Amino acid sequence: MSHKIREKTDALDAAGDTCYWKAMLPHWSSNMTMKSVGIAALTMVEMVEEVPRQFNTIPGFMEGTAKPDYANCVKISTNPSIKEMIPPSALLPLLITS
Repeated sequence: MSHKIREKTDALDAAGDTCYWKAMLPHWSSNMTMKSVGIAALTMVEMVEEVPRQFNTIPGFMEGTAKPDYANCVKISTNPSIKEMIPPSALLPLLITS
């Protein structure tokens, strides 16, 4: 093989490798996002346990004179969601710059 042909094939090979990895980024990102949603959804078990706890422990809750602990319910649902979305968010700069 001549030197010129070798240079051209090396350039095409490098472009193909780069294209492959950049094409995989959206798939990785969506896969990580779907797994994160599934993991965060499992924490809804905590929410199911929290509601009866509030009924049983907050005085006046059943009569309508006391308010529920909204902050704890929001914390239960948002903390795992935010934590699980960190890895897919880390891929975002790679998707934007590619």
